[in-house]
Amino acid sequence: MAVHPPQYVILPTLAHTHTLILLHGRGSSGPEFASDLLESGISQSLPSWKLIFPTALSRHSTVFQENMTEWFDIYSLTDPAAEASLQIDGLREGISYVQALVDAELKDLPAERLAIGGISQGAAVGVHALMGGVRRRLGGFVGLSMWMPFVSEKKFGEEFYRSTLGVEGYGVIRQGRQEMLDTPVLLLHSADDNVVDVALGRETKRVMETLGFRVKWREYSDGGHWIQEPEGVSDLVAFLETVGKK
Repeated sequence: MAVHPPQYVILPTLAHTHTLILLHGRGSSGPEFASDLLESGISQSLPSWKLIFPTALSRHSTVFQENMTEWFDIYSLTDPAAEASLQIDGLREGISYVQALVDAELKDLPAERLAIGGISQGAAVGVHALMGGVRRRLGGFVGLSMWMPFVSEKKFGEEFYRSTLGVEGYGVIRQGRQEMLDTPVLLLHSADDNVVDVALGRETKRVMETLGFRVKWREYSDGGHWIQEPEGVSDLVAFLETVGKK
C-alpha cells in the first residue's frame, strides 16, 4: 500500500469513547477538511470522540491534466459513470486504506462505537469501504454531498468487489452481510449543490435502501457543496450522539 500523509487527529477532551473517521473531497486534505468542519463547533459537541481526518494520495487527474490530492481519478461528476474504469485503482487502494484505519481503531474500541464516512469523493470511497472491506456492523456511516461509484451495479456482491475493484474475498453477500447492513446510515445533501447534484445523493439513498440499509436522509434547500449550517450540523451531531447506543 502506498504511504499516505499522516492523519490529522483531534483528540477527545474527555475519556475516549468513540472514533469518527472522515475522508475529505477531491482537491482537499485531511487538515483542510478538519479546519473547515471544526469551525462548525462539532468537536465541542462530541468531547469524548476522537476525530480522524486522513489525506488522500496525490494522483494524476485525467480531466485537469495535473496531479492533485484525490482518492481516485474521475472523468465527470455530471455523469460519474463516464470512463468509470479510471476510478478502479483509487477505489481499490482507498478501500484497503480505510480498512487499515478501521482495524487500528478496533484495537481500542468496539465496532459499534466507530463511525466512518466523508464528504463528496471521500464518502464515495467510504461507502465501498464499508460494503466491500469492513464487512461488519459499525456504529454509523455518514455521507455528506455524496454519490456512489458504480451505482448501476446495484447488488455489489462478492463478484463485483473481487472482479471489478479487486478486493479479494470481500463482498456484501459473504458471511457478515446482515451484520454489516445493520450499520446506521446518515446522508446529508443540499438541493443547491453545484458540484455533486442532489439527484446523485438521492440515488445513493435508494440503492443503499435496496441493499437493506436503514438510511436517514436529510435534504436542505441551501448549503451548497458542504454540510448545511446550522441544521445540517445539528442533524450530524444528533446522529453521532446515538452511535453505540441500543
